[in-house]
Amino acid sequence: MFILTQTWTRHRSAMVMLVPTCYEWFEEWRDEPNGKRSSDYETLKSSFVEASLSVVLKLFPQLEGKVDSVTGGSPLTNQFYLAAYQGACYGADHDLGRLHPHAIASIRAQSPIPNLYLTGQDIFVCGLMGAIHGALLCSSAILKRNVYLDLKKLGSRIQAQKKKN
Repeated sequence: MFILTQTWTRHRSAMVMLVPTCYEWFEEWRDEPNGKRSSDYETLKSSFVEASLSVVLKLFPQLEGKVDSVTGGSPLTNQFYLAAYQGACYGADHDLGRLHPHAIASIRAQSPIPNLYLTGQDIFVCGLMGAIHGALLCSSAILKRNVYLDLKKLGSRIQAQKKKN
C-alpha cells in the first residue's frame, strides 16, 4: 500500500510493481531476523529490484534519471509484515477449489452483520481485477442494483456519443 501524506509534492508519481517470485528462492534466509539478513539475501532481492526497474525504464524511458527511490521486498518481507503464509501477496487461497460453483455462489459482499459489507480481491478472485470486481459486487449490494449493467449502459452511451462527434 502506498499512502500520500499532506506533504506530498505535486507532479510526482508513485508506482507499485508486483513481481512473481517463489518462496523457495528466499527460504534459506527465513530464520534470519528481518532487516538483518545476509548480504546474499540482499543481493538476490536487489537483482529483482534492478531487473524490475530496468523493465519500467524500457516502458517509460522518460523516467530515466528521474527516479528518486526504489525499494523492494521478498516473500519473507510479506511473511514478516503481513503474517502471510510463505509470503503470499494475496489473501484467501486462490486454488481451483475457489472457482467451484458452490464456492462462487457462497461468496457475497453482504456479511451477516447488518450494514457491514465486504469488498476487495477475496470477494471475487485474486489480484487487481479481482479487487475491481469485488468493488463492483459490493457497490451492487449496497445500492441494491446491478452496477455491471449500469457500466454497460454508460459504455454504450459513451460509444454513441463518440459516433455523433
